[in-house]
Amino acid sequence: MPYTLPNALSFSPWISKARFLETRLSEPSFRQPGLYLLAHFATPPEGPAQLDIPEIIYVGETTKQTIGIRLDQFFTSADKQKSGHSGGWTYLRLSTGSKLPTGDLHISILPVARDVAEHSGFLIKHIERAIIWNIIEKLGVPPVCNSI
Repeated sequence: MPYTLPNALSFSPWISKARFLETRLSEPSFRQPGLYLLAHFATPPEGPAQLDIPEIIYVGETTKQTIGIRLDQFFTSADKQKSGHSGGWTYLRLSTGSKLPTGDLHISILPVARDVAEHSGFLIKHIERAIIWNIIEKLGVPPVCNSI
């Protein structure tokens, strides 16, 4: 059964990595904790991100930092080979071995304001694991850059 987000929450439409880098400091939604999806597309689908598509390569969360800071850490590891994000290192390793889907990297986010729920960190972690499990149920494997 496909996972449904609680409380009418929805992920943003997909944006390119370049667009994220241009807007991460000015876009308020990047200044909140929450979740983020990374996927490769030649052309991303329109509308809010679907949660169980094979192009998703990573499902991430942050409860104590902002989404923008956590994504910066991902790209620092993936692009500059510096510490900060294990998923970024996995991405780097897989990209050099051509083991990622073709297309450009895109991002979808789900900011969760700290005042949405008293225990929003638990909600964020629940959603991350539920999405990963949903992908495993549909595709038989987790996103390639996620590990336990």
